[in-house]
Parts: sequence; C-alpha cells; structure tokens
Amino acid sequence: MRKLHLVTILTAGVAVVLAAGARGSAIAEHIVGPGDVQTKSSPAPTAVDACTLLTKEEAVSAVGEALDQAKSSGPFPVPMGGIDTAVTGCAYESPKSVHGIKLTIHRVPPDKAARFKQFYQGVCARKECVAGLGDMAWWYSGQHGELQVLKNATLLIITLSRSGDGTEALQTVAKKALGRLP
Repeated sequence: MRKLHLVTILTAGVAVVLAAGARGSAIAEHIVGPGDVQTKSSPAPTAVDACTLLTKEEAVSAVGEALDQAKSSGPFPVPMGGIDTAVTGCAYESPKSVHGIKLTIHRVPPDKAARFKQFYQGVCARKECVAGLGDMAWWYSGQHGELQVLKNATLLIITLSRSGDGTEALQTVAKKALGRLP
C-alpha cells in the first residue's frame, strides 16, 4: 500500500472518531436542566473543495513526477482546538511510486476565526514559523514535509511525499492555494 494512501486512510479514520465524539458532545450540550443556560451555536462552517485550490499541474511540479487524477474527500466535521471545522481534502498520488501531495482544508465559521487564530498562535510558537504566508504559517516538523498555513477562518495543511527537500515546492503550492481561497 502506498505511503500517502495510508496517511489518507489514517487521517480519515481519526476524523471519523473525532467526528463521532463531537456528535456525542453536541448531544450532551443540548440537554438543558433547570437553571441551565442554553447557548446559541454558530452556523456550520462553509466547506471549500480542496481540489479547486491545487491543480494537477501544480501537484506534478511539486512532486516532480507524473500523478494520477485528484482524489477528493469530504466535507466532514472535525473539531480542532475545541472548534468545529468543515474538512475537505485533495490528494494526488504517483502511479509508480509512494510519492504524492495532499492538501487538507479546515474551515471554521467566521465568528470563530479569532479563537481559531489564537489557538494556532500557540501552535506556531512551538514550531518553526514561515514568514509571508497567510496570517501565520509553520512547518509541522523539521523535515519540511508538511506545511500548515492559517488565513482568516481557514487552515491549509499541505503534505508532500517525494525525494529531496520539499521546502520551496510546499511554499509555492501554499501561495497558489491561498490566492484561490474564496
């Protein structure tokens, strides 16, 4: 099984578990006893089709080899930092190797954007930050195989699997995807 496909399966499995937990907690929040105050919930975040933000040509350029057609996923709900997000994904995989690229988008309702940003400021403070991308951006790890970028109410996670240093390729993909955000 290809490495990127395995990562996609694992990501989807975690999302399903998290979404199930979020549904259970949402049910508990709706049970109101005497003297309890029921709070108004935010509207559901608007999902973005991740495949509209990353073209096949850009994916091929980043990975450096021929890729299959895009595989789209979502939207599905995933809580992040205590905030419900709408998640979509777009993956391009090589038909001949384990190389590929995946873009995952997490969106929150506009009224939760400030809280989302505050949560990720703490994350970015513990990571290697990248200047000039979105409101803030950081490398998930020192290998520079995953770039995370926050802009307004949207978190982009771009994962690249290929030989060699992917730093420049990931930053290029991020700039193009950010330029297409609705």
